[in-house]
Amino acid sequence: MVSQVLRFYALCWRIECLHDTLKSGGLKVETRPFDDIHTLVNALAFYFVVGW
Repeated sequence: MVSQVLRFYALCWRIECLHDTLKSGGLKVETRPFDDIHTLVNALAFYFVVGW
């Protein structure tokens, strides 16, 4: 039980670090305009790879 909680917390921390990288760690994804959903999906796929 405790090990599972620790794994979830560690995963949560990794997601938070990825979010921080995407948001303010140089990529600044939220300031980029996207014309359509296809462009958004492609850009997010790229940004997630770079952020990871």
